[in-house]
Amino acid sequence: MCYRTSHGAGYETALGDILLHLSHHSATYRGQVVAVLRSLGCEPASTDLMAFLRSRA
Repeated sequence: MCYRTSHGAGYETALGDILLHLSHHSATYRGQVVAVLRSLGCEPASTDLMAFLRSRA
């Protein structure tokens, strides 16, 4: 995929690499949100997609 950053720099990256980055990026932020909630004394909901899908079956 060819794209430009918000600063105008052009790049070409394989779609698989972009999807892998997206997956890792979102996991990082889910972990940070869970850590903040726990530090506030809350018990956050599970962020496990497979557990969520199984619970709906």
